[in-house]
Amino acid sequence: MHRVGVLIPLVAFLALCGCGSSTPDCSQITYKVVPTTATADHAAAPPANQQKFSVAFDNVPEGCSVPQVVPQPNWFNLDPEHMSISSAKDATNGLATCLAAKDGPILIAPKIGDGVTVAGGALTCK
Repeated sequence: MHRVGVLIPLVAFLALCGCGSSTPDCSQITYKVVPTTATADHAAAPPANQQKFSVAFDNVPEGCSVPQVVPQPNWFNLDPEHMSISSAKDATNGLATCLAAKDGPILIAPKIGDGVTVAGGALTCK
């Protein structure tokens, strides 16, 4: 009977303090564009006029599992006059090509699956 009297307060303490296993909040996983910024020469022959962008996991809370491969995004190019970027679901995904020189960076934004938008990147075309 004495053992039960010792165990009850211990069990109550563990329940109140949240000790033991807990489920991680995996909704906090984020992505990033790699590289964030780059420069290419529009007048050069490939590959010097190109830059390959990709998306990688950025913040993965401990205990959360992620797929081995990040889905290939659809890329949005905010200046198609100066740059093109591939959204093909193959090895060319994320390959940006400078078409003309421009002062300042050209912003790109990837979108993954059901509306997951990732902080974009930028390519400077010289």
